[in-house]
Amino acid sequence: MGQEHLARIVIRFIPEAEVLSIDILGKGNINDTYLVNLKNHRPLVLQRINPAVFPEPEVVVDNSLKVTRFIANNRPENQAGLQEIMIYPERSGRSYHRDQHGQVWRLSNYIEDSVDGASIHPDTRAFEGGRALGLFHQQVSGMDSSQLGVPLPGFHHLPGYRDAFLEALSATEASEDSALAYCLEQARVRQDDAEILTRARAENLLQPGVIHGDPKLDNVLFEGRSGKALAVIDLDTVSEGLRLYDLGDCLRSFCNHAGEKPPDAEMVHFDAPTCKRVLQGYHASGTRLEDAEVALLFQSIRLMTYELGLRFVTDFLVGNRYFKVDGERDNLDKARVQFQLLSSIECQQEEIERIIATQFRSSKG
Repeated sequence: MGQEHLARIVIRFIPEAEVLSIDILGKGNINDTYLVNLKNHRPLVLQRINPAVFPEPEVVVDNSLKVTRFIANNRPENQAGLQEIMIYPERSGRSYHRDQHGQVWRLSNYIEDSVDGASIHPDTRAFEGGRALGLFHQQVSGMDSSQLGVPLPGFHHLPGYRDAFLEALSATEASEDSALAYCLEQARVRQDDAEILTRARAENLLQPGVIHGDPKLDNVLFEGRSGKALAVIDLDTVSEGLRLYDLGDCLRSFCNHAGEKPPDAEMVHFDAPTCKRVLQGYHASGTRLEDAEVALLFQSIRLMTYELGLRFVTDFLVGNRYFKVDGERDNLDKARVQFQLLSSIECQQEEIERIIATQFRSSKG
């Protein structure tokens, strides 16, 4: 993407802007993201919302603007929470800019003096990651989630992902690839569990609200010296959903120290002590779970892991249409990691459930 084109987009949001430089920022799986340096202005983040993933990119930006405005307008004066995420409206008043090619762009503030979790001690980042998610849930707790659009149809609807997998599988020819065979078997043997959370929601055991949608380790920024969480970023998937989607996905990500792309999937392991620290941080935020959420928390951890494994292997089967990939087998390798993590979670069910029971029993004292 040419610098002049990007600079013209920035000016659509801030007419007086004098652009000094625009550089690629991060290694996101979906959107194109740039760091914008301006004269006499703090740095900004410019993003192109990927229409191949989000069928209505303008809904993604509208949702993020609504949520950030709600948080800004309802922040208690004495709350020591997260740094504010600001979405800049385009000068027409819309939350986004659509360029001459039909691409939708969003402009937001850049969280300065921040680092990702890689440089933070695992104990600290686990506690702070849980605390940050709890603060986010607290900040949006009074918002009417029905006012948010659907950024990604079917997102976190596990029965839908299962059905898409089975459809892709039916069109797949037999293969002697051992990694593929492993992933397909792991996906098939758990397919009946896909209804657990959706059934609980349908029976009103779990109530929907505003969720982040993707609170993985990469989407939390930290202060480098203290390790304190500064912000939960990447609001593409803020929407109506279950808090257990967020908490389960957060634990899935933070408790896998090997990451999504380790040199060997056998290195992958769900770290139970890290799970305890994340839950301690979540509790420290002041956010509490309902009894039904506590009862289904273990299932949310395993099912969010299963969901991501399903999504990776399905994308591999259909030709890598959704996630950005570095090679043809990238999605398959990522799927294997998630299924290895899932097996580790299930092997430690008793210990993980003990941690959950201890944390939330003590939190009621």
